[in-house]
Amino acid sequence: MASEPILLSDLLQCLVECSEKAARIAQIFRNEDDLFQLLVEEKSDTEKNKRFVQDFKTLADVLVQETIQRDVGKQFPSLGSHICGEEQNSFQNSLGESIRVELTDSEDETAALLSQVLDGRDHVAKLLASVVHSNDSNCGSVRPPVLYLQVV
Repeated sequence: MASEPILLSDLLQCLVECSEKAARIAQIFRNEDDLFQLLVEEKSDTEKNKRFVQDFKTLADVLVQETIQRDVGKQFPSLGSHICGEEQNSFQNSLGESIRVELTDSEDETAALLSQVLDGRDHVAKLLASVVHSNDSNCGSVRPPVLYLQVV
């Protein structure tokens, strides 16, 4: 069964909005110098790019990836299973707990999960969760030409 055609301008708009969220997430991380060591994790041998001796992921990478997967998948369900990311979504906090960064429909639940990864830094967790769950966009006035994409 073929899925509904996707208006390409709607998909592009969604991706632009995702990039705006990604920029805001990155800005929050850049403003929190003391969190840097918590936010970087070396990838395991099975996760890392074979071209590198060492390969790292950051919580910002994982959070942006999960946000894009959630937002695009929510607006375009037929694309949901086709959205793949580079990073594994598990992160280890300073207590050695492995936490899967998974976004729900609840801003409070997302903030609570991020607080675990961020060693209880609730203020930053709430800031990040508010960005992830925001629906506003500064770029809604730019509309590309109308084209359709058919996912088969």
